[in-house]
Amino acid sequence: MTTAVTAANTGAAPPVVASPGSAAPLPAAATEGEVSLALAVKRSDTVVTRRYQRAPLRVFTPRSDESGLLQAVVANISGGLVGGDRLGVKVELGPGARALVLGQAAEKVYRALPGSHCSLDTRLEVGEGGWLEYMPQGTILFDGCRLRRQTTVCVQGDARALVGEMLVLGRVSSGEELADVAFNESWTVKVDGRLAWADRLRLPEGQAWLLSASAGFGGARALATLLYLAPDAAGQLDTARQVIADCAQGTRASVSCPGPLLVLRLLDEDPARLREALGRCWAALRQRLVGLAELTPTVWSA
Repeated sequence: MTTAVTAANTGAAPPVVASPGSAAPLPAAATEGEVSLALAVKRSDTVVTRRYQRAPLRVFTPRSDESGLLQAVVANISGGLVGGDRLGVKVELGPGARALVLGQAAEKVYRALPGSHCSLDTRLEVGEGGWLEYMPQGTILFDGCRLRRQTTVCVQGDARALVGEMLVLGRVSSGEELADVAFNESWTVKVDGRLAWADRLRLPEGQAWLLSASAGFGGARALATLLYLAPDAAGQLDTARQVIADCAQGTRASVSCPGPLLVLRLLDEDPARLREALGRCWAALRQRLVGLAELTPTVWSA
């Protein structure tokens, strides 16, 4: 499924300078952070075999979470993103590895010059027999921000993954309305190297009216996507529908099965209510589909 609204960007880009080791120039004062984490099974435990981090991103790995999974927490110590910033997260699970990867706090995207986007690029790879849960704390868009966000999930064989993300449209608690914002979000899912699903959502600069339009976001201030990727996904559609009925009351929600994955969508005028519904759906799915404890980790729910 693809949702797209297209229009040309306007406005001049800020001055740029070359950044050592980067493929393209970055705006002066922009940052380029990265986390790369590899996990594998050794003596029946999932352990870290490679850890690379470049400021402002950091990754912390407590021994395990409440369900016994290796837990990794990704933090952005800069406090947010501005135009030109680039952040990348890559997580690789070897065969049979089991892990839970979380965000330390919600990502904030600040005002930028027209045409000056920042980017968040996430790549998740799960080997045969592996299990990965990936749930950041969400991304908050400030008025005037420009964001490109891409998530790629690749699984091998009978690997499974539960992957979610949330987007908040403005600082609702302070009454902020998004009058000037642009974002471009894409999802790509591959199974054994073959494309299984792709989705794109784009709001170009100068089109903020779509946030309130009935054919756009209909006044919603937050949206979330939750994917369950597994060979048995098609057979779990009724279970996912029941989870929505049980856990997402008051929130617009739906589920579809476009191939070897379930896609849950949530949309709400109240970001706090959507976050709560997303957490309940996540906890219920991990218990009903995988047999893990029906809870959200302390870091995410605090």
